[in-house]
Amino acid sequence: MCDTFLATKAVTKNHSLLVFGKNSDREPNESQAIVHFPRLKTKSSELKIRELVIPQVKETYEVYLSKPFHMWGAEMGANEHGLVIGNEAVFTKVPIAKKNDGLTGMDLLRLALERCKTKEQALELITKHLELYGQDACGGYTNQNFFYHNSFLIGDSDGGILLETVDRHWVARKIKGFYSISNGLTIDGDYDFSSQGLKDFAQSQGLIKFGKDFSFRDVFSDWFFTKMSKCRHRREATQKMGNMYSQTEGIGVKESIDILRSHNTARFNPDSSDMGSVCLHATGPLTPNQTTGSMVFEIHESKSPTIWFTGTSAPCLSLFKPFYFGNDFLDESSHVQPTQEFDSSLWWQSEKFHRLALRDYDYAHGLIIKESQESQRHWRRKDREFQAKKTSKKQFREFSEHAWKHHKELLKIWTRDLISRGKSPNPLSIFYNMYWKGQNKEAKLTLD
Repeated sequence: MCDTFLATKAVTKNHSLLVFGKNSDREPNESQAIVHFPRLKTKSSELKIRELVIPQVKETYEVYLSKPFHMWGAEMGANEHGLVIGNEAVFTKVPIAKKNDGLTGMDLLRLALERCKTKEQALELITKHLELYGQDACGGYTNQNFFYHNSFLIGDSDGGILLETVDRHWVARKIKGFYSISNGLTIDGDYDFSSQGLKDFAQSQGLIKFGKDFSFRDVFSDWFFTKMSKCRHRREATQKMGNMYSQTEGIGVKESIDILRSHNTARFNPDSSDMGSVCLHATGPLTPNQTTGSMVFEIHESKSPTIWFTGTSAPCLSLFKPFYFGNDFLDESSHVQPTQEFDSSLWWQSEKFHRLALRDYDYAHGLIIKESQESQRHWRRKDREFQAKKTSKKQFREFSEHAWKHHKELLKIWTRDLISRGKSPNPLSIFYNMYWKGQNKEAKLTLD
């Protein structure tokens, strides 16, 4: 499950042309990697994605992606032209054959970022590939029965587009101001673009009710899974916060991070969290996912974008670090990308701290809050200074690398503090403790 939002220049602060944010919610042990791919002249005429082979282009653009470690596609990302995309799983009444012979929403997202300069081009590419190859592809990790359709928020310096899909059909609408999406369809009959034969397709599925106006959401949305995901609660929370900021100081990086860190409750306790939390914490079968990666993207008036990634789970306990195009430190062989088990990567080192923090969340949050606020404030100020003057690629690179290393050093200190504190799990949370014990065992993660 995920939450994604976008703010166009009418409601942003600091004269930003666009601000975008997303939490990616997936299985607790499904580590999420931040990857950078430079602009590339391709040699092959074909591109293989799992067992599917599609035509390759002659050149791909420079991209930053946040992606599940085992996938080709990505949950969210941006490219050198200032194009940004996030996708959401949506649940519809149209059954999926589960032949696993199509493209996932993550595949479509990466293809668009590698091949497109604008949101209009991205819309055209995604819908073209959607109609040609379909969405029959597993989007799960250990859950190999997890198939779904997708929605996308697509943005550039000129605004945003919301794309919602069902099978090989789709509708899209231009976005101005602030707009958030979750794991449910939101477009009624107010779309600007659609696939050919959409209403005929709905009729062939027996979904159009005689005498009623056509609403994409009402016709195709599956009631049960949409309700179980509590997407309405999360979307109401993000939309409410976004509207509040829009009407006051405007939406910037800080406000976006605040939205992504929110729990939609006055007092948060991770062992009683549920699917209604924007910053999602897994608790067991009814809340099997957690936020495994977060991103904020800002296009400045100079059109020089800044990407802020956590590179970790739990944004409420993490730091958003700045990245820039032309910055290649993630490409170094010494940079450790996360795998399926506990390792020395930032993601897993942070995950150890996060799982210790689950035993005493209030203490852990209090432990990090001052340093977190000061670091984020300093990095935002430094980013504005860099944007206001001529800054070399080397300076941008050193800034990103410093932030990354600083977070890793803080994690060592915070983790040692929690280990020395020796807080045990709440003995009354029996099933919750059993769930996390199983997750830790699977990841070969020991909390000492």
